[in-house]
Amino acid sequence: MTRPPRLSAGLLGQAAGRGRLLLCLDFDGTLSPIVETPHEARPLPGVRAVLRSLSAKAPRVSVAVVSGRSVAQLRRLLGPAAGLYLVGTHGVELVGPRGGRRRLADVGAARPELARLRAWLRSNVPPRAGFLVEDKGWSIALHYRKADPQAAAALCRSFKRFVARETPALRLSAGKMVVEAVARAANKGAALRALRRLVGADATAVYFGDDMTDEDAFGAVGPRGISVLVGERAPTRARFRVDGPGAVLQLLKKLNASLGRPASRSRGRNVRARAKQAVQAAAAVCGCGGRAKTSDRAG
Repeated sequence: MTRPPRLSAGLLGQAAGRGRLLLCLDFDGTLSPIVETPHEARPLPGVRAVLRSLSAKAPRVSVAVVSGRSVAQLRRLLGPAAGLYLVGTHGVELVGPRGGRRRLADVGAARPELARLRAWLRSNVPPRAGFLVEDKGWSIALHYRKADPQAAAALCRSFKRFVARETPALRLSAGKMVVEAVARAANKGAALRALRRLVGADATAVYFGDDMTDEDAFGAVGPRGISVLVGERAPTRARFRVDGPGAVLQLLKKLNASLGRPASRSRGRNVRARAKQAVQAAAAVCGCGGRAKTSDRAG
């Protein structure tokens, strides 16, 4: 778990040249800069467009956004997500490219414990003290970026102690100025394995993430996979690193350019061109003088 080397610009294109890609990306800190409060987050300009373009190149590349946010939040942030897989709440919920929804983890046991935690937070989080409680349904996060450091440290200790003692169906997760209780069954690594089953085990898994919750996914990319830490953190299971969301966006743009036109369009043109050539060759052999007609509906 030493500091990983930087991801070279051409590595993703080389992987795509060998076969299909499953491209997975966290949202906060990967496609969007880290901001003061969760509701301020927005994808970098250009992210929506490049994700749409990459998704249009299926099946050569399948694109998934895997986040601690809910799927509903991801939809609002990314806009029309045609072609994208959206995985929310650290792997609890998944919406496919055609809108089909499924639950990836059995989280029913967490429901009463999340209710107890909500009650605890209502009693223990002081108002107007810089804390923000973010309830995502199957996880609850306590943000303390704007709180007094000593007050934040004390409340986080109490939060962790309550979760550890009173909610066995929940697990703790720590991020950048946030501590979170998540349904124990939810796991980004398990979500990545589920995505690999959906798109096909032959696809090379690529995963970009910046958070501790992404470490499970880094470990699930497989021996041929590419795991990329966004930013600086040690130790990590990632094999490569990049500086930040801006570097991620540039790599996505280069990958998109290297893949060229969407697969369906280019394949259709190639099929029609080959059909036309075959008909012309047949016409030359039979002496039809080029009167044979070609069809734009080949295949």
